[in-house]
Amino acid sequence: MTDTSDKSFPWRPRRLALAGLLVLAAVAAMGSSWADWYTISASDEEFSQVFLVIPFGAVIVYIERERLKTVRAGSSWAGPLIVALGWALAWYGYHYAHQSLWHAGAIGVALGAAITVLGHGILLRFWPVFLMLVFMVPLSNQTRLQIAGPLQRAMAKIVAAIVGFFDDAVGRQGNMLTINGQQVAIREACNGMRMVFTLILVCWLFAFVTPLRTWVRWLVILLSPLITLIANVLRLIPTLLLYGYASNETAQRFHDLAGWAMLPVAFLLLMFIIHFIQALGIEVRSDEDGGADAGSETQAAGTPVAAAS
Repeated sequence: MTDTSDKSFPWRPRRLALAGLLVLAAVAAMGSSWADWYTISASDEEFSQVFLVIPFGAVIVYIERERLKTVRAGSSWAGPLIVALGWALAWYGYHYAHQSLWHAGAIGVALGAAITVLGHGILLRFWPVFLMLVFMVPLSNQTRLQIAGPLQRAMAKIVAAIVGFFDDAVGRQGNMLTINGQQVAIREACNGMRMVFTLILVCWLFAFVTPLRTWVRWLVILLSPLITLIANVLRLIPTLLLYGYASNETAQRFHDLAGWAMLPVAFLLLMFIIHFIQALGIEVRSDEDGGADAGSETQAAGTPVAAAS
C-alpha cells in the first residue's frame, strides 16, 4: 500500500514525522554505540570527516531533487531487513571488540528504521547518498595506522624528490625529512590521514552533482585516492619549507589553513581532469538528467494511457 502525495514530493508530513520518530527510537535503542561514536569523532581530528557526510548527502539530494518525483512512497520490507542486519553487525562488533562494526551496525539500524516507513525506492534512487554513510564509520586505530604509515612514507619520498629537484638540500629517512638543519616528520607537517577521507568525499560529491556520463563518474571515484595524494603533496611542500625557514608558529598556522584550502584545490584538480578529457575530443557530460527516467517519460508521452475507471 502506497502513500501518495503531490507529484514533486512523495511523502505526506505525517509519514515524514513517523520516519523521524522511528529513527530517533533506533538511535535511542543503540544509544551506547552512538555515544561512543560521538566521543571518538568529536575528540579526534582524524575522524572529523564523519560530520561532513550528512551535509554532503543533503547537497546531492537537493541538486538531484527532481528524482524525488520518481520515488514510490510506502512501507517497505527492506527496512526491517536492514535493521536486523545492522543489529547483527552491532552485536558482533560489541561482543568481539570490532569498534567499526559496532558503529556501522548502529548506522544500519537507524537507516533501516527510515526505510521501513519511507520505502526502499528512496534507497534505490539515491544510492550514492546512502553509500556515503560508510564514511561515517571511524576506522579503528590499527586500520588507520596500516593506511597512514605507507601513505606518509610515500609522500615523504615524493616531497623530497620535488624539493630536491629545485636544489634545496633535503634529507629523508623514512617519513622524516631534514631541511635547513630542521627535522620535520610528515605527521607534523601534513598528517597523511587527516584529509584523505574528506577529499575522497569531495570527489564523491563532485562525481554525483556534476552532469557526467556514468563511466566518467566512476573514473572520478577511482581517481580520488590520486587526487588526495596530489592535494596532500601540494599542502606539504610549502609547509615543509616554512618549518625549515620560518617559525614553528607560522608553519603550524599555514598547516591548519592549508588543510581547508585543499577542498577547493581538489575541486580544481577534478575540473582539470574533466577539461583534459574533453580536450581529447571525448564527451564526458551527460545529455540527459537521468537516463532511465527520461526514457520512461518519453515512452509514457508516446503511449496512450487508459483512464482509470
